[in-house]
Amino acid sequence: MPMNKPSDVARYIIQVSADQQAHGKSLFVTGGNAVDIEEGLNRTEPQWLGEKNSRELNEGQVILGLVSVLIFMFCLP
Repeated sequence: MPMNKPSDVARYIIQVSADQQAHGKSLFVTGGNAVDIEEGLNRTEPQWLGEKNSRELNEGQVILGLVSVLIFMFCLP
């Protein structure tokens, strides 16, 4: 695997931080190049996690998202 220079990783950190559409993406950086791995993981999740497990995980994420919104709303001054 090619080594990264600190400037390679820094460039992608800045890019993801500055690009609203890149927020939340997972990048694999190697040898100065980056690949978005999140899209592929999400797209193939039912195949590697199983249909039932994938569905339950997504349902749980929705519930956790709703709970975090409610907690945030009730914690506002």
